[in-house]
Amino acid sequence: MIVVAAVIIQEGRVLLAERQSPEGGWEFPGGKKEKVESPQLALKREIREELGLEISIGQRLTSVDFGKNSEKRLIIYSARIESGHLKLSSHRQIKWVKPEEIIDFNLLLPDRIFINKIDLKKIVTDFRPPEEEKLIT
Repeated sequence: MIVVAAVIIQEGRVLLAERQSPEGGWEFPGGKKEKVESPQLALKREIREELGLEISIGQRLTSVDFGKNSEKRLIIYSARIESGHLKLSSHRQIKWVKPEEIIDFNLLLPDRIFINKIDLKKIVTDFRPPEEEKLIT
């Protein structure tokens, strides 16, 4: 199973979302990819459904295998908000946090593995939003 997530970056902070399930836990928002979708289309759909936001997807940051026999793969992309009004449908709350504040949150296991694989502060500092597509006339 493929799961996708977005590190949504805005003004030097990243968006974290807390699950509504009884055990809670914080994560980078995203969800499951359907068979007919590319990871990028799945991520755009999930963010639209769960948060009411349209995003532009930047670079693929990494992937994390998890689950009992590593049967699940989380693919993480950088992203920015293009439009929309934030709404909560699958999460209890969201927070914009600085990279150094991530350690204060009870991240879900795949997200913890991701954070340990990368330099989030560098990703946020170096982040450049995808350039707008230019129309050729």
